[in-house]
Parts: sequence; C-alpha cells; structure tokens
Amino acid sequence: MTRHRTAGEGSIFRRKDGRWCGQISYPSGARGTVYGKTQAEVRRLVQQAVQARNDDGQATAPAKITLARFLNDWMATVKPSIRWQTWQQYERNARLHVVPLLGAVQLVRIDRHHLNRLYAKKLGELSPTTVRHIHTLIRRALSDAERWGMVPRNVARLVDPPSKVRHRITTLSPTEAKRFLDEAAQDRLGALFILALMTGLRRGECLALRWRDVDLDAGEVAVRATVYRAGGALVFANPKTTRSNRIVSVPPYVVDALRRHQFGQDGERALRGSEWHDSGLVFTNGIGRAIEGSNLLRRSFYPILDRAGCLASGSMTSATPPPHY
Repeated sequence: MTRHRTAGEGSIFRRKDGRWCGQISYPSGARGTVYGKTQAEVRRLVQQAVQARNDDGQATAPAKITLARFLNDWMATVKPSIRWQTWQQYERNARLHVVPLLGAVQLVRIDRHHLNRLYAKKLGELSPTTVRHIHTLIRRALSDAERWGMVPRNVARLVDPPSKVRHRITTLSPTEAKRFLDEAAQDRLGALFILALMTGLRRGECLALRWRDVDLDAGEVAVRATVYRAGGALVFANPKTTRSNRIVSVPPYVVDALRRHQFGQDGERALRGSEWHDSGLVFTNGIGRAIEGSNLLRRSFYPILDRAGCLASGSMTSATPPPHY
C-alpha cells in the first residue's frame, strides 16, 4: 500500500478494498482512523480531526463544526460502505428530523439532554420505530466522531431509545395457503409465489433469481442476490447477510411450477423476438426485464390473495404449506 504523508496530517493510504484510510496520532498515544472514497476526502477529514485535538491530545472539535455540518460530511464518508436503503434512511432522518432541531448545535456541545428532548418531541409526531431509527443514525455518527477524535465520547450511548414495537405478522392458515397456491398456479407469475410460500425466499431474492442459479434436476435453488430500488433504478446486490447466501431445496411441486414457468417464458421470448431483454432472470415482466417489487405486490400478489379469499398481509410471508404438499 502506498502511503502519503503531509506535515501534521498523519498517514493517508489506500486499502486493499479500494477505500482510502487516514490515521491520526495524539500526544496521549491514542490513534484515530477515518475512511473515505477518495484521497482528497480522507485528507479533509484528517485535517478536521487534527484541528480538533488540543495540546493534551483530548478530542475537541472547532466551534464552527456544527452537528449539521458533521452529519453532512459523515454521510458522504459512509455512503460507499453501507447499503443504499440504509443510507437513504440516514439521509432522510437527518434532513427531516435531526438537523431542523439540532443542526445548529456545535458538535462538541451535543449532550444527552439534547437527544432526550429530540426523541420526546419526535415520539409525539412519529412511530417509536422511526425514532429508534433516528437514534441509530445519531449513535453511529457520534461513534465515528468519537473514533476520529472529534468528540470526547459518544453521548448517544447514555440515552435509551424508545422501546421496540413488536408487530404481529399475519400468516396464511393451511387452508388459506392451499387456496392461494391453487389461485397462484393460474397467474403468469404464479411460480414465484409458489416458490416463496413453499421455501420462505424473500421477495427481493425471488426477483433477483437467475436461471443459472436454478438446478431443476437436483431440486435446488442458489440464493445469490437480492434486488431493490435505489436512486430511481433497480439495483442487484448481495443479500444482506452472509448467511443469506444459501442453497435451498425445493420440493417436486415447486420444481414442476418452475418448469411450467420456464416453458411459458420461452414462449414469451419467441413471441417478443428482438424486443425481449435477455436478463437471465427467472421472473421478469413481459419483455424480460426485472420486476419492481411494489408492482409485483400491487398487480399480482394482492389480486391473487383477493381471488383466493385470503387476508391481505403486507408481505410475502411464508406460511405452513398444505399437508399434502
């Protein structure tokens, strides 16, 4: 790794994963680390941290650094390393809820009383779950501020977030599941719902599934990706956790449904000709392109539930399959 050093900056270098990293040393012997997408970004963050230290090596941020400014810089720094949906949630909560109330406060002056007042106010406007998300944003941001030497401690650790709300998940009974499967078998995307119901695959995993990951002879499906909307486009990414990358065994009933679906897709491809987009996806729209998750629910899932006379749950949750399946 090539290192670049400027007087008073500490060490700035590029990691094997492509990210830039900067290290700051304090007179006390403590060290701080910042990360960024570019060398210039890391140099700026290092300079801020160097300016923030006092003669004793204790963390003090310049008075001009407000929480709003810090959050703006912090979100630019963490953006390449977190999932798009997480970053969007951070950005939205910071812009709409944190900055309007606390943005003008100096970073080093933020204390638990500020946070308690923020959470109390927001609990009168938002759900406890959303306020917990706001707390998660602040706790993570201040944790990095502490690690970078910009604040003496992460005061968010001194504050208790609202209690987590437990939502009741509605699932299908065996009788309802059978009616749903019978009705889904008549739908163009019926194999998707049959696969989801019988194996527990998530919506994004089903929509990201490619034929190269399906072995119908072995009765196995390899879950390699998920798909979600980000910045106005559908993005394919690795599943959220390492354990989500898995091989799923599918019963003969599902294999049969997938074979019928494959046959039908071959017919659509031949019919569309040059209009067909060869994405390799198992489940597509009428011209072979990826399907928007919200469209799947609105145009297929909910209508099937309605025709089957089932309760409309908010998501494709797995349920106990009918006994004879």
